[in-house]
Amino acid sequence: MKYEKGIFLVAQKNAQKDEPQEADIYRVGTVGIIIQLLRLPDGTVKVLVEGKRRGAIREYLPNEEFFMVRVEEVEEAVDSDAVKAEALMRNVRESFETYVKLSKKVHVEIVGTINAIDDPAKLADVVVSHLNIKLDERQKILEIFHVNERLENVYERMISEIEILQVEEKIKRRVKKQMEKTQKDYYLNEQMRAIQKEMGEKDDLKNEIAEIESPGCGQLPLVFPVDRVECLVEGVGRVVGIKVTRQLEVVLGTGNGVDKASQSITEDGIKEYIAVLASDDFQGRFPGTLGEEKTIHYLSEQFSSLGLLPGNGDSYFQEVPLMKITPETDFTLNISGKKGSLTLQYLSLIHI
Repeated sequence: MKYEKGIFLVAQKNAQKDEPQEADIYRVGTVGIIIQLLRLPDGTVKVLVEGKRRGAIREYLPNEEFFMVRVEEVEEAVDSDAVKAEALMRNVRESFETYVKLSKKVHVEIVGTINAIDDPAKLADVVVSHLNIKLDERQKILEIFHVNERLENVYERMISEIEILQVEEKIKRRVKKQMEKTQKDYYLNEQMRAIQKEMGEKDDLKNEIAEIESPGCGQLPLVFPVDRVECLVEGVGRVVGIKVTRQLEVVLGTGNGVDKASQSITEDGIKEYIAVLASDDFQGRFPGTLGEEKTIHYLSEQFSSLGLLPGNGDSYFQEVPLMKITPETDFTLNISGKKGSLTLQYLSLIHI
């Protein structure tokens, strides 16, 4: 290499073999010239070579330092069917653009270089150098001396690679979608846990309700936190349910006469409570309004009339600071009559 710039490049069949023999080397390779030779401090030699033509080894010459061979340049067979060649070149260019978009490993600028190549032989060689195919497949293409046949082979391999890349892309999208769904479900579950922890676990709420509704609860001192205004006496259940974040506690003391009060409660009485609390006079029982005050006063009167004794001093209730109110605003009320119909939308009347 010191005195001669010409070099013959040929692939080794097994790259893992450190001491290849003649049988371990392919016969067809590339005749090129050395453009630049650079020796690095660690002893590595970097060589820039420009390929010129295809060549085939005809004879190995005696040499102990390196392989020396007699090479015969191979003439490429050009098809006289120019129309077929042009059609193949167009297909190769279009497919290569698709391949670049899917591969993500080839620079987009290469597409412009490919489109500017008019020589079918050079087009096939440049395109195949960017395909993600194995060495033995590259060697097979190198050994195709008929230009149109080589173009067709490159096109077929490129279509195969595109199909593989498209399947890979579908798999990636499906996996990503599944991961996003899993992450979303995990996030929502964590949000629900946080909300339940803030508002009080549902299971604890059910247990306390069951405890209140169980026989003999009149002998227990009860302090029951709820997020609804409720009548918590045995056999009554919920009289009214107001979804608010302000927690209002109904407090019943020991020996408060729950047993006696429960005997005077009837189904008609419960219906009357519901009708009164659902009337317009209570303004929807919104917290922070006059309707809330009327609701508390009404419940206090009913507890007293039933013979229940306050468990929080002289009050049935325990105030908790109001943190926030989150009303449900996505609803409308449709009213229809003989003279027409009317649609009412939610209007917030609360100002804090």
